[in-house]
Amino acid sequence: NIMENEPFFQRVALGSASVIFMVFLLDKNDSKLYLEEYFLAPIQFISETVELIKEDSQNLPKHQMVLLLLQATLSLLPPYVKKRPNLDDGFVTKLVYMFSDLLMSNFLYTAGNIQLQNCLENIKSISTQVLVTIFEKLPEQRMFIIDELLSRLESLPMTRSQKKLKCINNSLYSTHFTFTLVSMLQTINSYDYCSRIDELNEDALADVSSYHQELQNALNADIHHINEVVLNKCFHNVSKYRYILENYTQDLLAMVLYPNWSISEIILDSLLKKLLLVFSPSQQRTANVEAFALQIAGN
Repeated sequence: NIMENEPFFQRVALGSASVIFMVFLLDKNDSKLYLEEYFLAPIQFISETVELIKEDSQNLPKHQMVLLLLQATLSLLPPYVKKRPNLDDGFVTKLVYMFSDLLMSNFLYTAGNIQLQNCLENIKSISTQVLVTIFEKLPEQRMFIIDELLSRLESLPMTRSQKKLKCINNSLYSTHFTFTLVSMLQTINSYDYCSRIDELNEDALADVSSYHQELQNALNADIHHINEVVLNKCFHNVSKYRYILENYTQDLLAMVLYPNWSISEIILDSLLKKLLLVFSPSQQRTANVEAFALQIAGN
């Protein structure tokens, strides 16, 4: 296999993928240029390259040049996804699978030198950008993206060392999982809708109110689903999965102190209500689950 035995060909292929994505960013009005195969071939190669590196994750420095090229190639995808008016479903699916995997992959924490650490952190940041952009741009894909991230809950770090967390600002750290989820949910708002209002009158205000309520219902449904999946996962085996809920709540409690992460308050409110329901006679939870729920709610 060329990719396994010749890193040189990996570098050439990644360089070629970068050129392809650069061409896509030129806005040429040529339908022949935007064939699905032109998108999927480099994405498939990138996915295979990532898998090969994951299999040899104990020797990341050996793959440093390939990883740096991978970062440069992936950095072209957020502006492309944002710019394109239409995105093929197959292309979107491959992007979501690949970037969800990169975002939640533990092998990206094992870097040695600073340059490689920065490179791997940038790859995670690019992953967040792509997922948030698709989430905002394609409402019909939102639950798919959420579920893809939730399916990887076990990949959350079991210890909260800073190198495994995203530095949001000088004093705020979060897992990449929670940061991405909150960033996605905050795109569900009425800002764009309000900006398109030409004349402010009673009818316009009624439309805004109706649209806002529709978005609020969608947001509440997404938050309900996320919290349900997280809690069910942890309550299924508290001793094995308690770190998932501990990470999630610590992230949200850190973010709720900052007004620019206001959605975290709504998520925490929903989560607390669900934790209190554990003590309802109809729930019939074990003492172990009740003790854990009480500990989390007390935070």
